[in-house]
Parts: sequence; C-alpha cells; structure tokens
Amino acid sequence: MLFVELALIRWLGANVVYLSYYSNFVLLGSFLGIGIGFLRARSRVNLFPWAPAALTLLVYFVSRFPVQVTNASAQLVFFGSGSSLKTTGLPTWETLPVVFIAVATVMAMIGEGVARSFARFRPLDAYRLDILGSVAGIVAFSALSFANAKPLAWALVVALTFVLLFGLRIGVLQIAAVAGLVVLLGAESLGSADVWSPYYRIDYELQKELTIGIPFLGNLQDRAMTETMGPIYDRTQEHLGTTDAMVIFVRRRLLEAARALRDEGAVPANVDDGNLCRVRPASALLPEGESWIGATEKARQSDAGVPIAWVPFV
Repeated sequence: MLFVELALIRWLGANVVYLSYYSNFVLLGSFLGIGIGFLRARSRVNLFPWAPAALTLLVYFVSRFPVQVTNASAQLVFFGSGSSLKTTGLPTWETLPVVFIAVATVMAMIGEGVARSFARFRPLDAYRLDILGSVAGIVAFSALSFANAKPLAWALVVALTFVLLFGLRIGVLQIAAVAGLVVLLGAESLGSADVWSPYYRIDYELQKELTIGIPFLGNLQDRAMTETMGPIYDRTQEHLGTTDAMVIFVRRRLLEAARALRDEGAVPANVDDGNLCRVRPASALLPEGESWIGATEKARQSDAGVPIAWVPFV
C-alpha cells in the first residue's frame, strides 16, 4: 500500500507540472482514500478486486493527458499556475480534481483490501503487520529509487504483488489491468532517455537547453541542488570567480559582522531593524530608462503582499 502511494507521488509529480507546485496534493488524496478503505473493512461489497483496474486507468489518464510546460527555457522561471503559462494536457481545474479523486479511489480500494486482511488478526497483531508492511514498502521503493530504477520497475513490483495477493482467485479483469499497467509504464520507461534519480526525473533532451535537465518550476531546481549535494563542502578550498561577485560580497559582509560582534560587541543592524530581513530577490522587464530601484521596490519586499510571478530574465 505504501509502495503504491510513494510511486504515485513520484510519478504523478513528474508528469503533471501542477503537482510540482501543489506538492502535497497526491499525499492528501492518498490519506483520504486509505481512511475510506479502512472504514469499508466490513462492507458487503469488496472493492479491492477493482484496484488494479482503477490504478491502470489513472496511469492511462495521466499518460494520455500529461501536463508539461511548453514555454520553459533558461530565461524563464515559473511559480504557480498562471493563466499565461503554456502547458500541454488539460487545464488546472480539470486535471487536479480528476487526479485527486482518482488517487483517493485507488488508495481506498487498496486500503480496503488491507483492512479486510487485518480484520482476521487481533488488533495488536494487525498493527504490527501494518508497521512491518509500511517499512517494507518504504525500503523497497527507496532501494529502487537509489538504483535509478524507472517506472517500469515499479509497475513490475506492483503487478507481481497484485498477482500474489489474488492468487487462484485472480480473474481476467485483474490480469488485463496489471498487464496494461506494465505496458503503459514500460512504454514510457523504454521510450525515453530520462534518468530517474532518487529524487527527480532528469530529461537529457531538456538538459541540452537547461544545463541540468530540470525545468525552472517554482523552486524545483533549488530543492534538487539542496537535496542531492551530499556531504557539506569545504568552502575554504573553493575558488570563486568574477561571476560570483554577489556570493563574495555576502560572505565578506557576514565575516565582517561576525568579527565586529566578537571584537567590538557591535550587534548587526538587522537585529534591531527587522525590515532589513524582509528582502527578497525579484526579476522584471522594465521600460528603457526606468529606475529599477523604484520599479521593483514592492517586489523586493517579502511582506508587501506582491505575489511572486514568472517573468523572463534580462
């Protein structure tokens, strides 16, 4: 159950750009579905046999109508889902409700199957199995992720698990559904050169334009660099160049402030003046001759109520 949840979070986020912004959308749908499934543990109608078909339909829908940015470039930053953003697939108001309901439905059916199995055990034994199953799902998906396994590998694990769970009770519907799941994700995995790192899908074709292969979507690139940096780098051995002037200046000011506090007891100015901390970067296109200082004053204030928007760099 948790393996499927993690796979959906990872795969849907890579194929529906809106989910890079609404990062907890799939997680909330999963929680809702699992709760509904456990509430149906003693229902007369068992929906678990329909879980493979529901999962395959969800994968087919997203594969048929993926939502990707079509005007992203090295000069473009995207925050949110503005009306001027050019994307493939269906609009936000259609895609997100369908994905949320579909995820909740799939996880409700799987959750019901788990709940019906747990009902045969004593409460503490069922809880123990729940913990063990959750850990196994996390470990299995993590192992595949760190092995850079593509979605085809995830589909094979899910398909094999469904086959084992249904056993001799498996029907034509379940066989067709798991086969369809493997075919859909197999075609995606084998039909592209994308690399699925432990955290992100990297597009080598896009890498020719954007250097690292991850589009400028919100702070997606910043998160990628933070999450995959590894051990803390020894900055004393770092060689900065002329293009790192801002980094050099900021570090110099920080060192000066630290020495002033140590040697003279001088408190940094932003301690008493909080306004100095309410500054953020901004980018904008301005008419020729207009002062950037005045034109971007509100945009550079983090508490000015001015929404962040995507604009071309100049």
